[in-house]
Amino acid sequence: MPPWGCCPAAAVLGRLGIDSTGPKSRDRAARTSTTRRVPSPLAPAAVVADFLPLMPTPISRVPFHWHSFDLRAELPAGWQIAILDVAENRARARTLVPTSVTSRESSADMEIAALTVGGKTVASELPWLYGLYCNRLRELAQEISPEPLSAAVDVRYAINLNVQRGRAMRYECHVDSNPIQGLLYVTDHPPGSGGELVVSNLGDVAGVEEVDRDATRIHPVAGYLVLFDARHHTHYVAGVERDDALRVVAAMNFYTPSCPESSRPTDLNDHLFGTG
Repeated sequence: MPPWGCCPAAAVLGRLGIDSTGPKSRDRAARTSTTRRVPSPLAPAAVVADFLPLMPTPISRVPFHWHSFDLRAELPAGWQIAILDVAENRARARTLVPTSVTSRESSADMEIAALTVGGKTVASELPWLYGLYCNRLRELAQEISPEPLSAAVDVRYAINLNVQRGRAMRYECHVDSNPIQGLLYVTDHPPGSGGELVVSNLGDVAGVEEVDRDATRIHPVAGYLVLFDARHHTHYVAGVERDDALRVVAAMNFYTPSCPESSRPTDLNDHLFGTG
C-alpha cells in the first residue's frame, strides 16, 4: 500500500480514463471493466464533477525532518553519570490524562504514567547542563532557525529530564507548542530495544496507531542532540523492551519572535508537571 493510504496513482488515473502504463494495462482493464461509464480526461466539467465522489481522498504526506549533533567530545567528564543520578533520585511520578490542547491520544480517557525531573531541579542540581542549554545548545539550535532563537525565561520548562522505566511506560502522543525542540539523549536505545522517538509523516494525527501508519523513528544515542520542529507532527516515545531498562533524555524548549514563550498554552504546565 502506498504511504498515503489509498489506491496507487495508476489506478486513480485509470478510473479517470487516463492510461498511464501502456497496452498491458489496457488489456487488463478491458477484462475487469464494469458497466459503469468512466469519463475521459476531456469530459465536460459536470460529468467529471459527478464522478469525483467515487475517488478516494488522499492524505497529505509531509515527511518529518530533524537535525542531529554529536556532542560526545564536548560534554564534560562524568556528564552521563551526573544526569542519571539526578534522574534516578529526583524524578517525580505523574499520571498524564491526555486532555491538554497539545495532546493527541486516540482517547482522552486513558492514563499514562510519566516520570519527570522539573526545570528548577535541573537548574539547581545540574547547573552546567542548564548553562549548556542557555548557551552552546541554543547556539546549535540557532543554526537551524531562520529567526533569532531564545531560551525559555521560565526555568520550570526550560530544560527537563524525561524518564522511562520498564515496558509499561511511554511518552504520550502530542504535538509541540514551541518552534524548536531539543533532545539531548542520556541513554542508548539501538533498534529493537524500544525507546525510540516516533514521529508522524502524515502531520497532525491522533493516536499511536495513526502515527505508526507512516512514521519516522529516531533511536537515541547517548551524547547526541536532536533538534526539530514538531508543532504539526504528532509524536510519542515508544516503551523500552526490557523491564529493567531505563531511558533518560534532557528535553529543552526554544522560542522565536513569531512563536514566543508567551504563546505557550496555559494548561501545559499543569498537564505535564502539576504546577500551573
